[in-house]
Amino acid sequence: MSEKVVKLENNFNQVIERKIAVIFVTDVVGFSKLMEINEDETLKSFRVCRDILDKLFSEHGGRVFNTAGDSVLAEFQSAVSAVICANEFQKLLKERNNSVSDDAKMNFRIGLNMGDVIVEGDNLYGDQWISKVAGAIKTKEEAQAIVTGKIEEAQAAYDALSDEEKARSSRPVVYNLP
Repeated sequence: MSEKVVKLENNFNQVIERKIAVIFVTDVVGFSKLMEINEDETLKSFRVCRDILDKLFSEHGGRVFNTAGDSVLAEFQSAVSAVICANEFQKLLKERNNSVSDDAKMNFRIGLNMGDVIVEGDNLYGDQWISKVAGAIKTKEEAQAIVTGKIEEAQAAYDALSDEEKARSSRPVVYNLP
């Protein structure tokens, strides 16, 4: 699938590039508290989890465009790929957490949104839904996935996958935002 970028000129004769993108937002549940308890173990665990996430982004066509501490924002061209990536990340984290000590366990919240974004270099700026998703995942106290109403088709596409494809990933806990 080729990426479609629309270039528009604003009132200041500046060219603004826009495109439709699927935004994947994730952060660690209780990261600050984990850092207070044991910085070294928390950073070690985070780096391992981030490596897992980066490999999944690569496999599913995701691209990290922004980070802040334990938060990661990535873009996908395909909503289905983003949902599958989120599912596989949850599955791999569960497997990892089952095989490490309690102080090394780490859980992530995931938010997905599809919408219009402004392209500026390697960074993206989105509409209010991206901010709502990012804010919503920060308020959840456990690992969950949040999918906005704009990406419901991706969940339907996941539901339509074959049993073999679904077996590679676990179904996420999904909350639709209004």
